[in-house]
Amino acid sequence: MVDLVPPEERGSALGLYAVLLGICALPASILAGLLWQYGGPALPFAFGGGTAILATLLMVVLVS
Repeated sequence: MVDLVPPEERGSALGLYAVLLGICALPASILAGLLWQYGGPALPFAFGGGTAILATLLMVVLVS
């Protein structure tokens, strides 16, 4: 990712990446915690696997 921006903006690009990653990780962590608390430890992993399969299918359909 860093190679896609000019050298003088690499620090800003890495900072923006870290901010976006943190913003996305917070709701995902809250959802996983709720699934774990109310559904048990297997539910977050099943949800993650299901969303991975869904993302794969969507990518195959939309890219093809």
